[in-house]
Amino acid sequence: MSSDVFRNDGPCRRARRLSQVSYECVVHSRRALRYNLEMDLTIHIPQSLEERLKSVAAQSGLNASDYAARLIVRHLPSDEVAPNQATLNLLSNWDQEDQTDDPQEIKRREEEWEEFRLSMNENSLSGRPIYP
Repeated sequence: MSSDVFRNDGPCRRARRLSQVSYECVVHSRRALRYNLEMDLTIHIPQSLEERLKSVAAQSGLNASDYAARLIVRHLPSDEVAPNQATLNLLSNWDQEDQTDDPQEIKRREEEWEEFRLSMNENSLSGRPIYP
């Protein structure tokens, strides 16, 4: 690549091709090296996003590449499956099904909970409240 095509600005560089302007950031993480994984990734982002990335990375004490790699790691789903993932998925589905913003339903649930709590505490074998 000739110098008239690219201008290097650290980990990010501006590409000019046939009046098309884009920004490339090469993401290379030290964390990836720790796990013996290495990949150079080029992401085309607008200049405003590049400036935001560099600013937030600097506030975190990192360079733009390491900060971008952390964001990717944080937001990618894990490739490890929890031993009880099916149960966790089922509980999550139940939570989603039970969500409501209906005031009458919320009041009914709170009254049901209070009745359950009092009953459990009254019938505690130890004499101590289970749900204080």
